[in-house]
Amino acid sequence: MIIIVNSFPSERAHAVAKVLAARSDGAVPLTPEVECPDQSSARPPRAQLTEFLEASERALLDARRAGDQLCTLGAAFFRGETLRALRRHLDRHDDVIYAYRVDATPSVGDATAEVVAWRAAQERGARLHDMGYEIQERELEPAAAAIWDDVHQPVDLVEPDPGWVDDFARERAEITAALGALASSVEHVGSTAVPGLIAKPIIDILVTVPALERAAHLVAPLRALGYAFIDYPQNRARRFFCKGAPRSHHIHVVEQGGAEHLDKLAFRDALRADQELRAEYRQLKLAAASALRTERAAYGERKSELVRRVLARCAASAR
Repeated sequence: MIIIVNSFPSERAHAVAKVLAARSDGAVPLTPEVECPDQSSARPPRAQLTEFLEASERALLDARRAGDQLCTLGAAFFRGETLRALRRHLDRHDDVIYAYRVDATPSVGDATAEVVAWRAAQERGARLHDMGYEIQERELEPAAAAIWDDVHQPVDLVEPDPGWVDDFARERAEITAALGALASSVEHVGSTAVPGLIAKPIIDILVTVPALERAAHLVAPLRALGYAFIDYPQNRARRFFCKGAPRSHHIHVVEQGGAEHLDKLAFRDALRADQELRAEYRQLKLAAASALRTERAAYGERKSELVRRVLARCAASAR
């Protein structure tokens, strides 16, 4: 796992990353010999960006050779493109990469022109990019604790709630009004969309667009509704948004008629139609949550074999 901390100045980002790493054995803050080249919202020279990416990769590989599995990295990012490039560059070595944003100073009265510029860059960048999931805590220890708690947010399953349908309907109305013609459809997916199935109390919403490249246009209107864009490198065929603390709603943006769209609907509909499958999935979810309660990514992976099996069966019956 890699956790990137975006704050200003870079020394503050390093400090949060160091405090965060201290919370776990086998964790280390990475210290690339080259600082992030962002000095403003202007694009840095390509050579400087390449040096930063390669230096970060070397620091990560050194840490992994030393046996450190959790690595943190702090930097001051002015551009979403730079943070995205770093995540893509490190993705070849780790498929779990989180990014968080911690405000520049504990006190607004301490704001300098540089801090004001960094904050303005965060606002501009967040309209199109992931500048890091925003943490409300400003002091170092509470900020690190908040990041840690979000990464390790427990998988808590609850019995089905009939109110989930109404919750989705309210959210769908707001999303439809905000996105207008940008979205082709807005649908309820995931376990909360299956009557009688236990689930994490998070409403999963599938938003389709004619082409995935257009998903960038959804960032600003969804942000106005309280959704943060989370740019996970592994999300090749979808874009992910979430809101709430703890998280209460997820939005998955996918291409209309694409595999991600059709698979989400097929798996949901298979669960709705098959009581035995729902019972089997329930037991799998309970076992996975018990074994991997604070490991969300591993919890999801534990269910993947059943999902693939169901989708294969759906595809075979459709032929």
